[in-house]
Order: sequence, then C-alpha cells, then structure tokens
Amino acid sequence: MGLMMYTMEMHVAQFITDAYNLLNYIVSASRANVNILFKEWFFLHPTDLWAAERSRFEDVQRLIVERLERLEPLAGEERDLVVGQRKQFWEDVTLNFGSYSEALETAANVTQQARLVNERERAHRALVRQIAALKRLREAPYFGFVAFREEGTSPAAEQAVYIGSSTLLGDDGESLLVTDWRAPIASLYYDYQPGDAAYESPDGVVRGELTRKLQFLTERGRWVGAFDSGVTIGDALLSRMLATNSDARMKTIVSTIQKEQNAAIRNDDKRLLVVHGPAGSGKTSAALQRVAYLLYKHRDTLQSEQMLLFSPNPMFISYVDTVLPELGEEPIGQTTFLSYLEYRFGREFEVEHPFDGLESLLGETDEETAARIERIVRAKSEPSLLEELDDFVRRLTPETIPFRAIRLDGKTLVSRDAVKACYASTDERLKVPERLFAAKKLLLRKLSEREEAEYEADWVSDALETVGADLLRRAYKEVRKRQKGPDAAFNENTLEERILRELIVKERFETLRRRIKRLRFVDVPALYVAILRSGRSDDPVWAASTERTAEALKQKRMPYDDAALYLHLRDALEGGRERRDVKHVLIDEAQDYSPLQLEYIKRLFPVARMTIVGDFRQAIFPFSAALHETDAMLRLYGEADTAFVPFSRCYRSTRDIVGFAKRLLADGGPDIVPFDRSGDPPTVVLAESDDAVFDAIARDIGRLQREGFASIAVIAKTTAEAAAAFERLQPHVDELALVSRETSRFPKGPCVIPSYLAKGVEFDAVLIADATDRAYGKERERKLFYTSCTRAMHRLRLYAAGTPSPFLAQVDPGAYTIEDVGTFGRRPSATAALRPSSEAYRLER
Repeated sequence: MGLMMYTMEMHVAQFITDAYNLLNYIVSASRANVNILFKEWFFLHPTDLWAAERSRFEDVQRLIVERLERLEPLAGEERDLVVGQRKQFWEDVTLNFGSYSEALETAANVTQQARLVNERERAHRALVRQIAALKRLREAPYFGFVAFREEGTSPAAEQAVYIGSSTLLGDDGESLLVTDWRAPIASLYYDYQPGDAAYESPDGVVRGELTRKLQFLTERGRWVGAFDSGVTIGDALLSRMLATNSDARMKTIVSTIQKEQNAAIRNDDKRLLVVHGPAGSGKTSAALQRVAYLLYKHRDTLQSEQMLLFSPNPMFISYVDTVLPELGEEPIGQTTFLSYLEYRFGREFEVEHPFDGLESLLGETDEETAARIERIVRAKSEPSLLEELDDFVRRLTPETIPFRAIRLDGKTLVSRDAVKACYASTDERLKVPERLFAAKKLLLRKLSEREEAEYEADWVSDALETVGADLLRRAYKEVRKRQKGPDAAFNENTLEERILRELIVKERFETLRRRIKRLRFVDVPALYVAILRSGRSDDPVWAASTERTAEALKQKRMPYDDAALYLHLRDALEGGRERRDVKHVLIDEAQDYSPLQLEYIKRLFPVARMTIVGDFRQAIFPFSAALHETDAMLRLYGEADTAFVPFSRCYRSTRDIVGFAKRLLADGGPDIVPFDRSGDPPTVVLAESDDAVFDAIARDIGRLQREGFASIAVIAKTTAEAAAAFERLQPHVDELALVSRETSRFPKGPCVIPSYLAKGVEFDAVLIADATDRAYGKERERKLFYTSCTRAMHRLRLYAAGTPSPFLAQVDPGAYTIEDVGTFGRRPSATAALRPSSEAYRLER
C-alpha cells in the first residue's frame, strides 16, 4: 500500500511539474487561451499516457544526440579524405598524348580518378545533409502525432505516426521513429480532426479513421508538454509563434501549417496554382513550403536548380533566403523581374524602374492626366498584344523590315540596301527568324571579304601608333610561328607590321561580327515603334504614348511597361529565348505583374509548372494583374489546368490591427478573417506640425525598443519622403537604417522605408510617418495605405500633422485610439475627419 501511494505521489508530482512547464510555455502567447488549453490538456491526458509520451520523446532525443556524436567526427574525416583525394588527383594520373591509344588511356585514367573524387564528395554531402537534418530534429524531434486505422483493417493495424521536420529511422534502419511532414500520411495531421479521414498516396486515396491527434510542445529540444488538438492545430501554439518578434529572416514553421495552406502546399494536379489572400495570410510561407514539398515528392526528377522564384525586390530575396535550407532543401534560383529585364537588355537600354512610374503617378496632381496615364498603362498590359505582335512579325517582308547599314567609324561597309538584298535573297518559304538567320550568314561572309581590304586603311595606320603591350606580345608570337612557315622570306619588321594590321582589323571587325550575330542589322526599336503605331492609330492617347516610347528608345531608355513586349519582339525575330531547363516557376506578389508580363513569363518557360501568389488588394500599380478575376488567370493555361486556393485568415497582425486595416478598403474587406490574437489597438497621433510628428516618432521608437521590439519600420509614402524622414530622425535614433531600391539585406533594427518597398515583409511595429490627406487622399492611394498598415505585427501608429486621411473615416471609432502630442489648433476638424460620416457607412454598421 505504501509503495502504491508513493508511486501515485510521484505521478502527481510529475503531472504538476509538466503542467507548470506547459503553462509557462503558452502564457506569453495568449492569456485568454490558457484556461481553455489547460482544461483540455488536464482532462484528455491521463498521467500514464503523459509519462509514456515523454519517455518516448526523451528516447528519440537521446538517439538523435548519440547519432550526431557518431556522425560529426565521420563528416570531418570524410572532408579530409575529399581534400586529400583532390590533392592526389594529378599525382595518380600521368598525362600522355604521344599517340592516339595513349591519349585514350590518359582520358580513361582521368575519368576514373574524377569518378572516385565525385563519389567521395557525394558521400560527404550526404553525410552533411544527414547531420543538418539531425540538428533540426534535435531542436524539436517531432511536433505532431496521428493514429490512423485504414478502412477494412482491425484495430491492431492502427498506424501511429509521429510527424517532424524530416524522417528519422531507428538504428535497425527500418523502424520509422519520425515521419517527414511532407509525407502523404502526414497530411492527416493538417487536414482532419478525429473521425473519418483520407489522404492521397502514390497508389491512390487511402480512407479510414483518424482515432487520435496530439500536438507536442518543445523548446530548444526540451519537452514542455502535449495536448489533444482534435479540432484544429492548437491555436495556443500558433498564438505563441505569432506573438514572437519579427527578425531579419522569414520564419519557417511547419508545425502550424493550417488546412488551407496545406491544400496549397500539396496541390500537384494542375499546371498552374493561384493562391490569393489578404496581407499576412501566409501566402509566401506556403509557397516556399510548397517548394520543399515538391522537391521531396519529386526528388528523383526535380532538383532545386530547376526551380525559379521571382521576388518583389532584392531585399525580399535576403528576407526569405534561409527558409529552404531550414526545411532541409537547397536554395532555388531567385531574381526579380526587373533584374531579369536588365540582364536581357544589358547595355543596350537602361530599364525604367517600375517604382519611377508609380511615383510619377502618385505625384500627379491633375486627375485627368493621372487617369490618362493609368488608361494607357493598362492598355499596354493586355496579353492580346503578344498575339498581335506575333501576327505582325509573320507578315513582315523585306520592304517592311527597317534594316541598318553595317558601319565602321562612320564608314559604310555594307549598305542598308545590300543588307536588305541579303534578306530578300533568302528562301521566302522560311519563317522570319529562319530568313534572318540565313541573312546573318550571308552578311558575315560579306564582312570577311571586306576585312582584308581594310589592312591598309588610314585608320589602321593611325592605330599602329598606339598599339598596346598585349597586342605586341600576340604579334611577336605570331611572327615566330610564321617565320617557320610560308612567310619565312619576309623581313621580320615587315612581317610584324603586317601581323599587327591583321590583328587590329580582326579585333575591330570582331565587334561587328558580334553585332551581326545579334541581328543588330535590323533596327528593332524602329520596328517596335512601327508596331505600336499600327495598333491603335485612331486613339490620341495611345498615339501620344507611342511617341513618348519612341523618344525614350532614342535616348537608350526602356519604359517598364514596354519592356516585356519589346523583348517578345526580339525573341520572335531571333527565334525565341525559351528556358526549358526550368521545371517550376513561382511568382510572389503577383499582383505587381501585368497580365502581359505573366503571359510572357509563361512563354519564356514553356515546360514549367507555375505557382502564383498575391493579393489584389495590394495591387498598387495601374498595370497590376487582376488576381480576383478568374478569367485573367484562366487565360494562362486554361480552366482544366488551373487551380485556385483562396486564403482568408490573417496571421501576421493582431486582431485589432487586422480589424482596423481591412476597414480602410473600399469594400471593408468582408472576407478577411483575423486570427484571434489580441493586442493594443492602432493609434492615430495628431500633431500641430511636422516637427512635432518627428519628435513623437523618435520618442515612440525609443519606447518600443525598451518594450523589446527590435524590428521597427517608419513607413513613408515615397522614396523622397523616406529620405527626408531619415534625415530628420537619424540624429535621434541609434542605428537607424534607410531602405532604398538598392538595399539587398533586410535591416535588423529600426529603419525608414518607402511604402512600396515594404510589400511582402513584416515588422514588430509600424509607424506611418504621414497619414494625412496630403499623402493618402486620392482613391488610387487607398491600396498603398492599406498595404503599409498591414506590415505591422504587434503595434501600429499613424501620424498626422494636418487633416487625417479620409480613408480613416471608414474605420469604426472604437477600433483605434487618438493621441494628441501637442496643442493642435485645428483639433476639432481633424478629429471630425477621423469619424465616420458617410450615411452608407452608418447603414452598413
């Protein structure tokens, strides 16, 4: 009896200790959830089950640590062997090319030694990957558990599945201790509560019953507790994850993937997946987790280098660059669409930055002019223009192609008429790119004929006077070589001059050859302008825009809204620049792309599948793709090959911030659902002057830092306004950073950032530097205002030295607080501007 009482006391003591740890773990996340979660955990976990789960956890943790202790020294030894083999490579290989058979033997030896080195390097890489996976598991061996009984089987056949960041086998190499979160059966954890359930396996749908579902709480490899998460993945855990502060890297948390996110991650049936949802709904995170899932599922046919992500800006690339390594995968290629355009145009054109056009539109005070700009930009964004251009190219004739003469220092080597004659002499049955290719060969032949005639030209004699050392060395070597051949009779000095003349001409003509190979004998800018002029000649707005484009091209500037269409023309003339090595393309912030640009990307990667994520409510450019209009996306691959996955729940921001921000939208964001995480309501700070505003911002940054917030963004509307705010704040805020278009690394501390560069990222606290009607008073500025406010995770403060933005009048007065930082002479009218006055708004409320 005494032993029984002692055992019960021990169980109770352990139970109380575990309960205390669990409460400490979750209390920082959501105090409102503590009582519910504790009751749920208390009643659903008998002490013996709790002890058994904890014991298993500690056994798995011990196995991981022991395996790391065994493998890490092996990795060091393997690395030394790789280095040694590389050093010995040439010592073990004798190069002998004396005869054909000896050359073959040498090649075979080199190949054999290279294979040995490659195998050793492959073994080392596999060991390094295994160690990295074990280190991730050491922090949290697993986070979930499901018990599943397949339909038609006995209770004894129930499968117990522990789910973690990667697979872990027992020492026997067969027992599955942890299942990778990407495995088919793991989807049960994300998609179902106990009851009827099913998952997709390689052999088809597996149906059965989910009898139990647990969630485990760990912290730095330490057991904290567990609870039943039978309805959804525990909101308490998710609250705790969301309550943590932001940093300079996107977090990757597979333990809290939600059902709608899991649907997007695992959707592999269609050519195109479109994920659309509000700010902070986890679109980017789900897209990157989808990459990891696809690499896991198709590991035999899909490699990381065959995937490409188009990011919104260089800073965003640094923000997400650690996600895939943390998920156990190699990074994929990342670029921005602007960077791709700049790469393609090289030094031919300077590509206009899309933000230049946006800032020009935002700064336009004449509404009629602004409307005209928006209209023409949208017209140039129609994907039908690509088809019109293709049709125009198919109908080109020698008379309609604007050819260029081939010149050298102002001297015509091949006249425009001669170039045209070369093209006209090609087979008319060929397509335009094939005829241009044939004409190119003829022109290169003509250029070679002219090359020797230039040896005695005056410009060559002039060039002899300033010959560089490199060219002299090349000429000297050539002299020595030719003196042993048919030119032996030549005087050395005469021979050297002749060779120098040949080298000078050859070097200059090489530039011409490159231009001919790139089809520079066709005046593509003139042809592009001709196509624009032929399109909508009866539209005066279109005509005026065309002339502006023509002028920009003359000045070697490429308007951003012309760039993709121009490149398509060049590709159509050259025969295409298709990238068939890329098998999957992801486009983040897709609302910032025009429908034409999306169609161009599709054509650029003809064999790739595509994932598009975005939020039409953040479509701040006039050419933005209409992600909410199904037809716009269906045009890419067709209805049968397109899947839409909507997200509606916002996880980034507190309930108070989401409720405030969505009311800024024209429709009030009825489908935006905030996650139930409470916080301080947003604050509108009223001040009597700009000086008072910046004094308040500086004080607020200091206060927020003392509260423990590290990631604080002062968001200004434009680049110029951000620079001005930075200049005002820098003397008063330590380590303040200014984020510009050139910023490539995400700042760790407080920063000042233009509104459009903040898209896609998040901050602990956001301070809107100017929330007056001067900054955000026009309808076209509404989405920019909404986007800026939705960057905030925990705190949102808006400053107004003047009449506040009219969009604030749509927000329920109880959804925010007002703070007056000084005597505000126009306080009554300013305050009134914050209050909803619209009859329609009152009726809706």
